Amino acid sequence: MGYTQPSLTKGTLQNNGVCFMNTTGTDIDIQQIKALSDGAEAGDGEFKMRWFNAGHYDYATWSVPLYDPADPEEELDYNGWGDLDEMCPITKTFPAGGWFLVQPTANNPSLQVAGALVTADSTRPTYSVSLTKGALQMCGNPFPTTCDIQSIVARAGDAEAGDGEFKMRWFNAGHYDYATWSVPLYDPEDPEEELDYNGWGDLDEMCPITKTFGVGEGFLVQPTANTPSLVFPNPLYSAGE
Repeated sequence: MGYTQPSLTKGTLQNNGVCFMNTTGTDIDIQQIKALSDGAEAGDGEFKMRWFNAGHYDYATWSVPLYDPADPEEELDYNGWGDLDEMCPITKTFPAGGWFLVQPTANNPSLQVAGALVTADSTRPTYSVSLTKGALQMCGNPFPTTCDIQSIVARAGDAEAGDGEFKMRWFNAGHYDYATWSVPLYDPEDPEEELDYNGWGDLDEMCPITKTFGVGEGFLVQPTANTPSLVFPNPLYSAGE
């Protein structure tokens, strides 16, 4: 078991997420994500959250307290993530690597998420996340570590994906930045010169993108490959074992 509690920026819409699963192997429930202000539980409405869902965003607010869905005027005896209209509990789970956008108005805001690693096998160099062909979907590093974009490998079945078979975008200060899986990449100093490796390139010249995803920071990805997946490095891997 472990937990993350990254600091957030007051007033800013920013990317955060879930890097764990439950010890039972199930996804993390939204109500397990705790909104904090100065290390204590946040106040009513001090956090807004949104997540991508089949082409649109769903929303939640930190509610102190939540209200009974069967009687929206009846307070429940606990706090958590509620809908924007009646502050009734939201039903939503996030897989390891699942992310959302959050905007806090609290002082010294943070979000705490606890759980188990998707794998504790130090002999396993990578961990694969299966995706759906053609769908624009949320994804992210399933481990509570930073992750370089070029360490994430796009695959089609058991082989590396082909040129342009994955598109990626991530939220960055109010807009999205983009990358495409490029076979091969091209030299930034001479965009007509092929490099001897593949990876994530910009949409114009397929030159290598420089990007590090922070703990819990995810992205949207849309593969056209058959049986698509993304392969992430396992930070526990030890080649000597």
